[in-house]
Amino acid sequence: MDYRLIKKVSDIITENILTPIIYMLEDEYTVEFVCFCDLNIEAEKFIETKMKLTELLGKEIVLLDIREYDEVDRMKVIQEGEIIYTAHPAFEKLFAMSTAEDIRRSSIEKAELLKRYNSSGSVYLQ
Repeated sequence: MDYRLIKKVSDIITENILTPIIYMLEDEYTVEFVCFCDLNIEAEKFIETKMKLTELLGKEIVLLDIREYDEVDRMKVIQEGEIIYTAHPAFEKLFAMSTAEDIRRSSIEKAELLKRYNSSGSVYLQ
């Protein structure tokens, strides 16, 4: 996708959906736009924005809030996705650090559950 088209896409998304960052993952048939969306955005706005993007790009569009992903999938989006918009360059680093911290916290919780299971035979507190 060329710069002008990416600029149009990011303008459409930011005009309709308040987001500080937009990642794009593209393949032959679909384009996935992953945003960090304002929780007050109504579903109609997502549908309207998706229709505008589909019309502009002529491909199937997937428009998602990154909070719908688990920690590992968020990190995959950060590593493999192309940032097409950021309100401030620091958001990219802050978001990556936050996701890394979520993964670390999740692995600690998993280790604690395994430790509890190995010592008591149950993951539940007894």
